Amino acid sequence: MAAAPGACMSPPMPFAPEPMFCSRLPSADFQPRIYDPGGGGNWSGHLPFARDLVEWLRPKCLVELGVEYGESYFGLCQSIQEAGLDCRAWAVDTWLGDLLTGGYGEEVYEQVRQHNRMHYESFSTLLRMTFDEASRCFEPQSIDLLHIDGLHTYDAVRHDFETWRPLLAPGAVVLFHDIAVRKGNFGVWRFWEELSAQYPAFSFTHSNGLGVLLSSPPEPAHPFAKRLFCGEELPGLRAYYEICAERMRLRYDLQALTAGRTSFNLQLFWRSAEEPFAEERSRRTHVVALPEETEIQLPAPPKEASVAQIRLDISDRPALLLLRRLALVNRQGEPVWEMPVDRLPEDAVYAGMRFAVTGHGLLIHIFDSDSAFVPSLPADVLARFTDGGRLSVSLCAANAFQALGEALDQIDILSKSLKAARQASPAG
Repeated sequence: MAAAPGACMSPPMPFAPEPMFCSRLPSADFQPRIYDPGGGGNWSGHLPFARDLVEWLRPKCLVELGVEYGESYFGLCQSIQEAGLDCRAWAVDTWLGDLLTGGYGEEVYEQVRQHNRMHYESFSTLLRMTFDEASRCFEPQSIDLLHIDGLHTYDAVRHDFETWRPLLAPGAVVLFHDIAVRKGNFGVWRFWEELSAQYPAFSFTHSNGLGVLLSSPPEPAHPFAKRLFCGEELPGLRAYYEICAERMRLRYDLQALTAGRTSFNLQLFWRSAEEPFAEERSRRTHVVALPEETEIQLPAPPKEASVAQIRLDISDRPALLLLRRLALVNRQGEPVWEMPVDRLPEDAVYAGMRFAVTGHGLLIHIFDSDSAFVPSLPADVLARFTDGGRLSVSLCAANAFQALGEALDQIDILSKSLKAARQASPAG
């Protein structure tokens, strides 16, 4: 995206970054301590850029609005640490979820708190409050780097920017995530189009998009700032960070495969007879599935909710899992419904997944990130479930070769049974 009129104070830089320039950037060797903790990977691709941004900007005060699992925030904190900066960092969130992310449990905040205490407590503070409440904790013109990643509706992101704009220091940078997402109630893209016509700005389209906004013209002597804000389109620079993102993804995927683990988000939705399924009527948890059995518990919908149907999104990314148990339990922990795992699902609607029966559970191949499983449940089961109950799931990461072998064994047994039945029949 071209810079706003008057943003540059020197001629544009060359079309693409030189190889030597890129090789000198800290992103070339950056290895974040936390990578894709929530299973969505939506911010993971911007971690290399975050490392270079901190090195160039050298902020003294950093604030992130909307932290959730802390991938972007801790990537910025690690960058501050590696750059040896004297900088205070502040993470602002209620850690309750919102209209678009859905709710999530206390374990998310606890995970963030523990990681912060272990690595960044000397300069990083978690503010568990609303964005408006936190804005009263900062002096005007005191923030050098602001990351806005809260509720993604147009009105919400505009309100956040206008509330925090007086707190920006001269030359501050503001980051906006998800500028490339155009679905549902997402409105960051629309607000970004308005802002980027008024300020020096640069945008990335990978990993749901990232907008980089400069609150005043860049220092012309710095080559990194020139390449971001003073050129016309710079596909070479974008391509460099896309390559960094893909290289990082491959590295961490390889580590996960070697360790025999897979991570994803599991989400429970509910609705009344008149409503569609929606994020605001859901509960979500992040799962790291290992070869050993993993137990997952999700609280039932609130008792006051009108629940006519539930939907389970077992994984928000392709995965191969071995399901050992799927049950709804009541307040006392007693099952009110349990799906058999020794046969294919019955009385259920599902999409984006395949099932195979094995000797150790039900093999689930999730091949679509929009997969869903909707069991047919009577009203009395749902009533007992929502009265203080919970969803109980036991699963493990499946070994692809072992699972395939077991599935083929089952097919072979079935084939032999059919053959024997034909031979025994009078017509055979």
